[in-house]
Amino acid sequence: MVNAVDVDTKRVLATVATPGPGQEVPTARKLLRRQDICLDGALVSFDAAHCCRETLSLVRRRGGEWLVPVKGNTPSLCEEVMFSLDAVAAETVTVCEKGHGRLDTRTVRVVADPETCDWLGSSHGCDGLRTIGHIVYITEEKGKKPTREECAFIGSRRMSARDLLAEVRKHWGVEVAHNRLDVSMGEDACRVRTGWGPANFAILRRFGLDWLDTLRGKDEPLPAAISRLLCGFAVAVAMEDAATAAM
Repeated sequence: MVNAVDVDTKRVLATVATPGPGQEVPTARKLLRRQDICLDGALVSFDAAHCCRETLSLVRRRGGEWLVPVKGNTPSLCEEVMFSLDAVAAETVTVCEKGHGRLDTRTVRVVADPETCDWLGSSHGCDGLRTIGHIVYITEEKGKKPTREECAFIGSRRMSARDLLAEVRKHWGVEVAHNRLDVSMGEDACRVRTGWGPANFAILRRFGLDWLDTLRGKDEPLPAAISRLLCGFAVAVAMEDAATAAM
C-alpha cells in the first residue's frame, strides 16, 4: 500500500494498492495524480526511493513543493550535493535535545544559493530546486557507544536550517501512523493473505482510524476510545434486540 498522510493530523488522506513488489514509485505517482488530493501550497515529502525527476515534476505541476532525501540510489546527485555543501558557504545550526535517558545532537547545514541550486537542479532534472541540506544525527546514551547517522536532502521550497530540520522531523512523524495501525488496529496480526483481501482490509483500517480520531475525546488514548465505542455499540445492539422482542 502507498499512503498519503497529513503529518499535522496524522490522518491518511488516500491509499492506493501496489500491483506488486517494487511498484511503490509508479503507484505513488498514481496517487499524486488523484483529483481528490489537493497539493496547492503543500510540501510533499518522500523517502529516497522517490527521488526521481518524474515524481518531483508531477508534484510541481500539481501546485505543490517537494522535499526528498538523497542517498545511494542516486550516487552522482548525492556526490554533487555534498560537493555543493562544502564549496558554498552554508548556514549551520546545531540542536541538542536531552530526554528518555539519551542526548540527541542534530547538526544541519543548508545552502540556498540560487545559482548553485539552479545548476544542480538543471543537471539532474530536479524541477524547482531551492534548498540543499545535510543533517548529522548523533545519539549518546549512557553505557552505550554513540551512534552517528547522516543524510542529504534537496527541496523545492527555500528553507533555513531550522526549517529543514523541522520538516524532516515531521516526515518521520508518519511512523506514528504505522505504529497505531500495527498496535491498535492489529494490522501485523491480520491473516488475510489472498486476492484483494489484504488491500481492502488495509484501506478499511486506515479510514477506520480516521473515523476513530474524529469520535474519540481530547487526549483519550486510542485503545480506550475503541473499547468505549465497542461497548456503546454492544449496548445499542442489545437495546434494539430487546425492542424487537417486545414487538
